[in-house]
Amino acid sequence: MKLYPATAIILSMLLLGGLSNAATADTPLAGADGSAAPESIQVDGKVSRKISMAIGEETDHFVVTKQEDVDSSAGMKGTEYTVKTGDGKTYKCQIFEPSRLGKLVSFGTAAGADALCTDFTRGSPSQGKTNQANCNALLRAAHKCD
Repeated sequence: MKLYPATAIILSMLLLGGLSNAATADTPLAGADGSAAPESIQVDGKVSRKISMAIGEETDHFVVTKQEDVDSSAGMKGTEYTVKTGDGKTYKCQIFEPSRLGKLVSFGTAAGADALCTDFTRGSPSQGKTNQANCNALLRAAHKCD
């Protein structure tokens, strides 16, 4: 297989770009017990701000360790984030945003929701409870905010 000069340049740029991003990534937080820092993934600044407001921590006091798509209604895109704070707490947060179809159908006026976070810290008195900032009548009736 013959490698053309343009192909070699493009491959080199891609490789160097990936390495430079890895070298400049933010250093994640160390665990509260002095253990090694959890692996973090990069998320959008808007996502970080929504999670920050939901769990009551500054954006530099937590790391997102996992991201996965969740089921949502038509026209929406749901994502679940696993978040670990500097003091050892673990949260799972869901954020629903309009999908491309949702934006198209609503002529771009569909708005995304705030993060809805639940405490998953083992042994925590608020384990399984949803953060108070996002409690509504339905969640209160299900005793998820008590």
